[in-house]
Amino acid sequence: MSLPRRSTRPRPKSREELAPEMSPEALFAMLSAPDKASQRAAVERMVEAAKAGDPRYAEALSHALSSPDFRVRWAGAYGLALLGDAHGAGVLCEALSSPDADLRWAAAAMLARLALRRETAKVEVLKLARAVLEPVGCRMALHSLRYMGARGEEILSVVEDATRSPSKLVRLAALSLLGALNDSSDRAAALAIGLVNSDPDSGVRRAAAAALGPIGNRSPAAIETLSRAAVHRSDPALARAAQRSLRRLGYHGNASN
Repeated sequence: MSLPRRSTRPRPKSREELAPEMSPEALFAMLSAPDKASQRAAVERMVEAAKAGDPRYAEALSHALSSPDFRVRWAGAYGLALLGDAHGAGVLCEALSSPDADLRWAAAAMLARLALRRETAKVEVLKLARAVLEPVGCRMALHSLRYMGARGEEILSVVEDATRSPSKLVRLAALSLLGALNDSSDRAAALAIGLVNSDPDSGVRRAAAAALGPIGNRSPAAIETLSRAAVHRSDPALARAAQRSLRRLGYHGNASN
């Protein structure tokens, strides 16, 4: 019986396994590592060194932004964001459209964190959230706005545009953000009401009914829409979502209460 062959692929290095005094050049070279763990370890070590007061490591991260390799640009932008530097915000926004889902969600979370401290980062996120013809990036930018707790008239306008997107995933992201705006206005409610009543996708209709609960609008239009949906026999999931929203709004099985 022969023993299984050991993999010849190098094992990813953790931050603790890196040499304690690796030069900026050595760590920079690791930014193009094929595995995420080694790349992340290099970024974290560079960030630690920069925070300790060595400017060479922050300069190396900035230099990474001009690399022709997107993975290196991403690593540089992520490291700079950890330092509170928004110069890589454009690269982080680029990552929102990445085919790599892990990268997209990491970028959305980091942009939210950065935008709370740097107006330039928020501007970049808003620009992409309005780009409804770029559905992947737009959807992730909407999630980033939700993560940062963005609210107000400008954000509601962004949501308004996104609910008209041909992409159902963008419309779903818009509803997720809409429910987190803490906006019980008739204008906000009308967006969800319109999708409950006329969206061609059943999942979007259900999400819109669910959003009316946290929106908190108790107008006749909202209650009537939910009451009709709550007895929808051909879509039990829609009915359940509407019933939950009615209960949240204080109507327990009888919208006339």
